[in-house]
Amino acid sequence: MPTECLTIDQALVTVGGKGLKLREGGVRFPLSKSFIEVEGKPLFYWCLRELLRAQIKRLVLVAETQEKLQRAERVVDDATAGHNLEEVVLFQDKGYGTSGLPYQARDSLDTEFVFECGHNIAKSSHYDEIKRVKNPDVVVFSCFKQSSYSGRTIVNVDLQTGIAQEEASSNTRLLAVATPLVLDQAYVYTIPSYNFNFLEIVRAQVKKQAAVVVFSSLPIEVDVSMELEAALPIYRQFIH
Repeated sequence: MPTECLTIDQALVTVGGKGLKLREGGVRFPLSKSFIEVEGKPLFYWCLRELLRAQIKRLVLVAETQEKLQRAERVVDDATAGHNLEEVVLFQDKGYGTSGLPYQARDSLDTEFVFECGHNIAKSSHYDEIKRVKNPDVVVFSCFKQSSYSGRTIVNVDLQTGIAQEEASSNTRLLAVATPLVLDQAYVYTIPSYNFNFLEIVRAQVKKQAAVVVFSSLPIEVDVSMELEAALPIYRQFIH
């Protein structure tokens, strides 16, 4: 049976990284992608707003420097005014990459939790849905329309069941998968066996028929300048 959406109330959110591909594309921003401003607030602020609306009450924030964690903590103070946020854990990672963060922070995480990038905006209803469909036998990924950027992990998604498939068929559609995810500790402990590589992790879950995907109507978390240019007007419209 799916997990009731209100039982998962913890999110692991990464606010670190260097955003090198965006910087190479000429985009300037402080510290990390999480602090790119939209409508006068960092992306992380708008990310938090929707997590809070989805009944997330505890946060584990991860970055590779104290400066980024301290900046993120100030954003949390701003975004959570009037909300019942119960706990914020600051975790400084060793910079081994996003896919390994759940493993690094595993001792601070619940049995099941949301994993999100602080530079992503998803609707609160999307968080509710990915939590709702989680069960002990699957990992839940968000999926998005493909773009012309080739650096994404693409899977065949069965449009009837929402389960990613190894082979294409008349019932499948190619979609990109990314955060937010809903993970569990059983998954976390397998991460080192896949060399902390997201593509290998996804392929393994698909092979086991253990990858459930939920479509998000908002853009995929931005990685390159063309994605940011396309996402910003959609984000602005959503915010208002």
